[in-house]
Amino acid sequence: MDNTELLTRFNLTRHEATIYLTLLADGDLNGYEVSKITGISRSNAYASLASLVEKGAAFIIEGETTRYTPVPVEEFCGNKIRSLQESKQELIKNIPQRREDAEGYITITGEHRILDKMRNMISESKSRVYLSVSGNILPDLFDGNAGCASARHKNGRHNRYAVPSGRHDCPCFREAEEASTDHRGLHDRFDG
Repeated sequence: MDNTELLTRFNLTRHEATIYLTLLADGDLNGYEVSKITGISRSNAYASLASLVEKGAAFIIEGETTRYTPVPVEEFCGNKIRSLQESKQELIKNIPQRREDAEGYITITGEHRILDKMRNMISESKSRVYLSVSGNILPDLFDGNAGCASARHKNGRHNRYAVPSGRHDCPCFREAEEASTDHRGLHDRFDG
């Protein structure tokens, strides 16, 4: 995925993302210069620059001509994430409670959505999680630790370990054994 595509995830249009990347690379520019460098029409360049300012990705530098300077990418993304976190908390506080679940199966499609659901189920578990997945999925579930993984529950009470079958030399297996004198159930065996 290229940088333009990643920036669209932060609510920038493709034109805005292109212009933002140009500002980051070339520094302070006016609308005419942005249009000339990017090939975006001057009217679209000015509209996108104004939108970048409104969305918090650029600042205006007043002078003989109006120039635009980019907000550093870490600051811009951090502001967006913080705003989303605040919106999330507001939604959680004010959203109506869900009615009783209906009987039946839920179908989740798409690799990212399936992995997200699995990660959420693991983090919300109270004691144990039994998974039957291929070994190449484990790194995606547990922060890229190939072969094995451990996860700490939010309240710190439970550790969960994913240990592939036959991998008793795995650091997670040793950590599970050291974490408790009775380590039965602390590690799950994966046949993948």
